[in-house]
Amino acid sequence: MKHNFLNSEKNIESSFDEPWQLEAFATVVLMVRKGFFTWSEWSESFSILEKIHLKSKEESITENYYKRWLLNIDIFLLNTININDSDIKNRVNEWRQAYLCTPHGNSVELKNAFEHEHEHEHEHEHEHEHEHEHE
Repeated sequence: MKHNFLNSEKNIESSFDEPWQLEAFATVVLMVRKGFFTWSEWSESFSILEKIHLKSKEESITENYYKRWLLNIDIFLLNTININDSDIKNRVNEWRQAYLCTPHGNSVELKNAFEHEHEHEHEHEHEHEHEHEHE
């Protein structure tokens, strides 16, 4: 049985349908604590999204709510702390590479993407065809 953020239970887990929703929430809390923006700024921006980001028929109220959290995070990243779309795409690709380079059962860490890249550049052989001039 899925729970949603409107659930009256005091259990924090009942506020989220899926782990990514909790991660979105925790990301915003951390960004506020680190001073990237205030709760007032967050709320003002979020209230605008409530009016323009409509719920689709396929998604739950909770899913729509946290999709707006993700969208609002994107807005702050793009406008407030000067991270552009290219930076975000690069970081997504770095995390994807880190995931692919992490042995099963180990924690995925961003450094794995760079270590593999470094190893990849030096620890395999290439077959090269060279044109040689004959005298």
